[in-house]
Amino acid sequence: MPKFDFFSATDTRYASPLNFMSVLKSLMISYVFTFAVFAVFALLLTYTSMPDSIIGTVVFVTMVFAIMLAGFTVARRATSRGWLNGAVGGMLYVLILYILGVLFVTGLVFDKHVVALIIIGFLSGAFGGIVGINMKKK
Repeated sequence: MPKFDFFSATDTRYASPLNFMSVLKSLMISYVFTFAVFAVFALLLTYTSMPDSIIGTVVFVTMVFAIMLAGFTVARRATSRGWLNGAVGGMLYVLILYILGVLFVTGLVFDKHVVALIIIGFLSGAFGGIVGINMKKK
């Protein structure tokens, strides 16, 4: 019969599944990724004959990948509930993006595009979180 060591056992019922610092690091990583992709794309637009009509598509795809990256990296550091951690990371990414848009671009607007952005942020972050929690080294 194996011995039970009381000093090495941890009670995970009360452990927070979400670490604030890991969420901040994940958001920083995803925004650095976004900035890098936009910088490369701006150079391509400037120095090639690439049409301006693809800007919306590139912005959307970059945003989805950045949200999945945020969900992935926050879930890699989590102990459980990867989908929830990823969704929180994705929602915070969208919230920061919305606040920046309100301050510098559009003003306070809440329409179907904002709702779609919130849904995409939740789903992309949750998907990244599912992948991230399952890619953890065991």
